[in-house]
Amino acid sequence: MKTNIGHLEQTAGLAGLIKIAIALKNKKIPPSLNFRSPNPKINFAASPFFVNTQCRNWPAGDRPRLAAINSLGLGGTNAFIVLEQAPAVTETAAEPDLALFALSARTDAALHASIERHLTWLAREQAPLADVCFTSTAGRRHFPVRFAAVVGSKKQLREALAAEFAGGATAQANGERRLAFLFSGQASQYTQMGAELYRDQPVFRDEVDRCTEVVGNSLGQPLTDVLLGEYTDSKLLDETVYTQPALFAVQAGLIALWRSWGIVPDVLLGHSVGEFAAAYTAGVYSLEQGLGLIVERARLMQALPRDGTMAAILTDEATVAAAIEQFNGADVAIAALNGPQNTVISGARDAVAALIARFEGHGIRCRLLTVSHAFHSPLMRPAADNLRIASDRRFRFRGNRSRQHLAGAWATIVEGKRPGMARIPQQARRAGRDPDESWRTLPPRLRHRLARF
Repeated sequence: MKTNIGHLEQTAGLAGLIKIAIALKNKKIPPSLNFRSPNPKINFAASPFFVNTQCRNWPAGDRPRLAAINSLGLGGTNAFIVLEQAPAVTETAAEPDLALFALSARTDAALHASIERHLTWLAREQAPLADVCFTSTAGRRHFPVRFAAVVGSKKQLREALAAEFAGGATAQANGERRLAFLFSGQASQYTQMGAELYRDQPVFRDEVDRCTEVVGNSLGQPLTDVLLGEYTDSKLLDETVYTQPALFAVQAGLIALWRSWGIVPDVLLGHSVGEFAAAYTAGVYSLEQGLGLIVERARLMQALPRDGTMAAILTDEATVAAAIEQFNGADVAIAALNGPQNTVISGARDAVAALIARFEGHGIRCRLLTVSHAFHSPLMRPAADNLRIASDRRFRFRGNRSRQHLAGAWATIVEGKRPGMARIPQQARRAGRDPDESWRTLPPRLRHRLARF
C-alpha cells in the first residue's frame, strides 16, 4: 500500500482492505512499485513467495481466491483478516418495476459533487438497478441535503441525476420527523391484493407465508390462495371469513417490509381489523395470537345472519344522526367518521336502504360498501360477546408498548388486560364521536402515561 499512496497511519488498514476488495473484484494482482532488489536475508528462491512488480491476472483455481491483510497499530493493536472472493451469481434477479434511489450530503456542494460522481460511475457500471438502489438507500447514513428518485431503469436514473445536477440540490429541514401508520379496516380489500409485493419483495413474501402457516387449514384453503389465487368467483375475498385474515396478513407483510427499510412508526392507529395489526406491530401480542383472534372474529361474524349492510353518506355526522333519530332506526347506527363530510352508517339492510333513499332525495350522495355484514352496528352484539370469551382464553399481555388512539377499549390493552376489540358497538361509537368524553373516562394512571407520550 505504501508504494502506491504512502503511509496513511491510522487509515492504512482500511486502505489496504479497499485495495484487496478491488483486486478480488477485478481478478488482478496489483504490483508493488519501485522494487529493485530484496532484503538479502530473505531467500525468496527457496520459498513459494515473490514480490509482484507488474499488474498480472489472478487466475481462478479449484478454490476461491483469497487475500490476507495485516495492519499494525501504533498503540500495539494488530489486526489480520482474510478476504475471500464473492460467490458467483448463478442467476440474475428480475429488475424491479420501480426502485428508490437516494443520495444525501451535509451541504449543497457535497451533494452536487456526489451526483456528478454517480453519473460518471453509472456510465460504466454494469450492476443491476436493484443493487444500485439498495446500496444507496440501505448502506449509508442520510444527511440533511438530499436527492431521491423513483426509477424503473438505469437510463431513467441517469436522466434524473442529470436533471438534478443541472438544477442544483435543495437542503431539507434537519431532525427526524414523527411518523404515524394507519391500518385500514374491512372494505379496503381487492382481488390480487399485494400480489406484486409478494412477487418482488422477499421480506413481504416471507411474512405473508408465515401468516399462511399460522392460519393453516382453519379457512378451508391456504391464505395465499385467497389473496393471490385466480378465482372465477372474484367475490371470495369479500367474504368476511377470508377478508379479515387476508387484510391482517397484508398489513403484517407491509410492516415487515417497512421495517426492513429502516422505517419504523412512532404512532400506530387502526380501524376495526386494522386495530389488530396495529396492536401486533406495537408488540401487544404475537403474530400467532393476533391471527388467532382475527380468524375467530371473522368466523363469528361470518356466522351471523346476512341481513345487514353499510353505506358511506357524504355529509356531516349531525345530519346523519338527525336522520337516524327521525327514522327511529334502532337497527341503524353511525359506524365510523371518515371525515367531516363522510359518515358511515351500518345496520339492517332495509333500514339502510331507506335512509339512502332519503339522503339521495335531498341531493346527498351515498355509496354502499363492499361488506358481507353490518359491522360496527347493534347487529354485531352476538359476535362481540363470543369474541370477548375467545380473547380471555387466547390473550397474554406482552408489554406496555401500544401507541394506539386514546379512546375506547384500547385502554384495556395499554393497561395490560385483554384486547378491546370485543367492545360492543355503542362503546365503539361513543369513543369515535366524543374523544374528550372518552379521555375523561380513562383511569388517571393511563391518562398520565398517554399525556407523557
